Amino acid sequence: IPSAFVTYGLSDDTTLRLSYARRIRRPGQSELNPFVVYRDELNLSSGNPDLQPSSTDSLELGVETKLGKVDTTVRLFMRNESDLINERRILLGNDVLLTTRENAGSARSGGLEFNFSGRATPQLMLRLNGNVNYSEQTVLGSATDDKRSATSVNLRGHVQYQPNPANSFTLMLNARGKTLFGEGYREPQRTANFNYRHNLTPALSLVVNIDDLFDSAKSETGTGTDRLREDSLR
Repeated sequence: IPSAFVTYGLSDDTTLRLSYARRIRRPGQSELNPFVVYRDELNLSSGNPDLQPSSTDSLELGVETKLGKVDTTVRLFMRNESDLINERRILLGNDVLLTTRENAGSARSGGLEFNFSGRATPQLMLRLNGNVNYSEQTVLGSATDDKRSATSVNLRGHVQYQPNPANSFTLMLNARGKTLFGEGYREPQRTANFNYRHNLTPALSLVVNIDDLFDSAKSETGTGTDRLREDSLR
């Protein structure tokens, strides 16, 4: 599992970093367990004890610096994955679907990652990270080894504004762009939660939480192979 890192200090606050790494992902316990689980009368699932680790080659070029008092990292990356551990669904008799895992296909991706952490002002605290990326993956179940691609923006964030010691407002963001899996894709998903805290006394606080602030929480997936098509919305 080789890796190599080269770091160059451009200034006291700015560092340039180039890295290469080869990583492996070993299958988890549930992915290996061959025991069949009956979810309902039409859906079964089981692991695959013959799974092998998947591997990833990653090349990254990043800059670590400060924007005011905010620690900032911006990184360009390219990744190539092989022997992916993918979900495979097999149509049995009587319209019963068996969901299992297998080593199949490959994927490649590239893009820009970012991370911001610190106090932008004495009242405003930021913790934001995410990426903009393009990915391409083999479509499982395709007789002609078709490729499926997606461009997505992903963001996780925590923004806190505290105008005075007694009051604080917090916004938590989670946005995931279109993502690919072996036989299909997941549509973009985004949620936002809000929190207000007011300290009545040193020992007593009033807290207000609003979950899914914009009523946007939903999960939508699409599966498309030569033998199976399914759309799911939750």
